[in-house]
Amino acid sequence: MANSIDLGTAKLGATRLAVTVDRARAVFDIREMAAYGGKITGEFVVNGRGGLSVGGDLSFAGLAMEPLLKDVMDYDRLIGRGDLDVKFLGVGNSVDEIMKSLKGEGRLSLGKGELRGLDIGGMLRTLDAGYVGEGQKTIFDGVSGSYSITQGVLSNSDLKLVAPYVTATGAGKIGIGGQTLDYRLKPTALADADGTGGVMVPLLISGTWANPKFRLDLESIAREKMEAEAKAAETRAKAAAKEAEAKAKAKLEKELGVVEGETVEDAAKRRADEVLDKETRKLLEGILGGN
Repeated sequence: MANSIDLGTAKLGATRLAVTVDRARAVFDIREMAAYGGKITGEFVVNGRGGLSVGGDLSFAGLAMEPLLKDVMDYDRLIGRGDLDVKFLGVGNSVDEIMKSLKGEGRLSLGKGELRGLDIGGMLRTLDAGYVGEGQKTIFDGVSGSYSITQGVLSNSDLKLVAPYVTATGAGKIGIGGQTLDYRLKPTALADADGTGGVMVPLLISGTWANPKFRLDLESIAREKMEAEAKAAETRAKAAAKEAEAKAKAKLEKELGVVEGETVEDAAKRRADEVLDKETRKLLEGILGGN
């Protein structure tokens, strides 16, 4: 057990772990590790057999995100405490190679906090993507989502952000190895207390971690509106056709005298048989009367 560990970038507190080494493969069984106001548990593996690989199955509970991200990624815009589960594996002879080869999966959950440098609510109120930079921020009540990692690229499709006046969903990709961004956030500014009457404009985030670019996707709003109107028109046309069909069927049933439990086809056949019988009787009566 150690009272503290300094890895140069990440700083860890009291640690209790067991280490097993077997033929250039080291397994760190982390029973408890204090870090950034929270705890880390799980397993971390360093394998030097036939090349270098690192992997793990770790759980982070209650970590303060700002100092953690500042130390590890030199990123200090996310404030709040969060829980993180991650399974990962990376292979390579350098940190860069390992980061670009990463694969795995996990889940993130943050409590109340704030995102500095970006005012999502301001963007939606004014339809202006300029609400970025010093002094701008988005205060949130919670953020959650799951993710997968392939070849150093993190993919997510179920991000959910809840804030006092804004809710948002998100999907996209984040390059861990290349430190790139390709993400689409769909925030909705709530106009009423019950969440109705809001305005939604997708926010496109691209560029790099160091120099992110933001653009409101106004074109998609017009496109989605046109698609919604076309769908509504198609629905109305189908409803009108169905109503016309129902009226025609009702008229036909009335003319055929359809009785309960009888189909239109059965009624038509019955009426045809009745007409044929009637005409046959007339013909016979004419023949017999003529004799």
